[in-house]
Amino acid sequence: MGGAAFSPAGDFRIKSLRKGVVPLTPAVTGFRLYGLTKTGAEASIHNATMEIESRSGDLFVVSIVNGPPLPYYEDGNNGTLVPTYVFTYSHMGHPIQDLCVGGLEPREAIVFQGDRYDVTTGALVAVGQAAHPWFNIACKEDALWKLALMRHVEAAQDPTHITTVDDRNAGIRAIRADYCGTGVPMTELGVQVDWANRGLWLTIQPDPRLEAIWTGAGALCVDRPRLVDLADIPCPVASCDDYIDDWPNVGSFVTYAPEL
Repeated sequence: MGGAAFSPAGDFRIKSLRKGVVPLTPAVTGFRLYGLTKTGAEASIHNATMEIESRSGDLFVVSIVNGPPLPYYEDGNNGTLVPTYVFTYSHMGHPIQDLCVGGLEPREAIVFQGDRYDVTTGALVAVGQAAHPWFNIACKEDALWKLALMRHVEAAQDPTHITTVDDRNAGIRAIRADYCGTGVPMTELGVQVDWANRGLWLTIQPDPRLEAIWTGAGALCVDRPRLVDLADIPCPVASCDDYIDDWPNVGSFVTYAPEL
């Protein structure tokens, strides 16, 4: 392959993909990453090597192996397993590093197509064919990883798990505690939150402590932020008293945060 285009707001592109000496074209269908030979035959991505080029011409050599497949969260789990991958890379003779860093072990990643996000605000800006040919790599436990396993991405849709653009934007806002909908998160990795979605395949545990009701624009209302004080939220926020009894009709998500 001669090299893909740079992403609309990014500084990198895929220059080549090979498995051994066989050149491949990268392809993504749903959550599945694979290669296509010159004849159009599919090839497993396991043990393939990808060259990533920066706009300045630097090359990063990425090795890919399969990780353990995962189910969707809660009642979204219908037996379907989502493939995962482990990406490691080298650059200019430096030691091999994990793409998804964190802890002593490499973190897996999922790959999915059908949704494209604004890199500044985090908002969903294109879905379906309009998001092609770009695809996302989401590291384990990051916001897009959780959103995908919540079935709030295009690749996770089926007849009983359907989400709108507003639902998906609400999900990413809720995961990141982006109360004002500006792309500024007010949480951190590891903070425990429970949630329910409008489609009710994500469910609430007993004795919840209400945090917020979410729309695609951010928090419709906030009672108890998970990690900050109400006064620290840099936009006006209403109380949820007038909304909680009818939240599926006014919001896409409701979140509950334990006492911290």
